Amino acid sequence: MTTTQHKRPPVAGPGDAAPVAPPPTTVPLVVFGAHLRGELRCWQLEELHGTFLREVRTAPSYRMHLAADGLRPLVVPAPVGVPGLCLPGEEWLLPVPLVGNLLLAISAPEAVGPVALDDGREVPGVVGAVTGRERDISDPHGWRAFRSGYD
Repeated sequence: MTTTQHKRPPVAGPGDAAPVAPPPTTVPLVVFGAHLRGELRCWQLEELHGTFLREVRTAPSYRMHLAADGLRPLVVPAPVGVPGLCLPGEEWLLPVPLVGNLLLAISAPEAVGPVALDDGREVPGVVGAVTGRERDISDPHGWRAFRSGYD
């Protein structure tokens, strides 16, 4: 009867590839309307121990529409043939274990999806789906500029 020898994996030494980084503890999320600081639903991010990181702008390829409830904007890619804008927003960091709670708190027509930013990054963000009946409220100054004209 023969025995099989098991080799141990080699141990990394100096000059070997860098060790694999531990999984991230936070994920970025960009927001554009009711989740902005001081707005109606910002408490949802704060309750999940979200941390405001910086102000951001989308790549120049987005439009903003008013949801049917009139309380939140829906950020969507500009349709073909319609000029897009760089829309202002905020980037937050959320603890990985709590992201699912935010997903449960967001309701249609809002969703979380990829957003291209003007700095070249693509990060998850609160976006929306439109049917074509929603009012286009696109403004290069964003949600707050829209609201300041109607409050």
